[in-house]
Amino acid sequence: MSSSCSVVMVTKEQLMLDLDQSEPQPPVRNGAAAAFARPEQQRAAQRAERRRQEAEKKRLEREEEERRQREKEEREEREGRMFEELEEERRRRAEELRLKREGEEEQRRVREEEKRERERREQVEVERERRRQEERKRQMERLQRMREEEEKRRAGEEEQRYL
Repeated sequence: MSSSCSVVMVTKEQLMLDLDQSEPQPPVRNGAAAAFARPEQQRAAQRAERRRQEAEKKRLEREEEERRQREKEEREEREGRMFEELEEERRRRAEELRLKREGEEEQRRVREEEKRERERREQVEVERERRRQEERKRQMERLQRMREEEEKRRAGEEEQRYL
């Protein structure tokens, strides 16, 4: 009876000391029990080591996955920035081209307007010259008629004088 009490006491002490340990170690017993407990402790230690290694492996895998995810996000962010920069460059060039075309169109429109204005002035000048020539021709014709009338009148006066 006393030995089972001591076993329980050791187990309680062990539990109190090893609260963090996930598997409680069997109590240390007399020589035969201790020999039996040693392989059990070894198996428990091996299981604990495997769990520790598995936990470490999972931690490393999780860290690796986090690193890959971070790298992927950084790559996507870089690619996104590059895409935005390319889009901005494309928009800027499109705007430059649009402004250039507008400028060229404005220059063409101004040249055409200047040409029309020049042609209109030339036409006005041609029309003015034509009217001046017509007026001069009418004046010459009027002068010619006046001379002819004057000659007729003189000839008539001459004739009257001889009569």
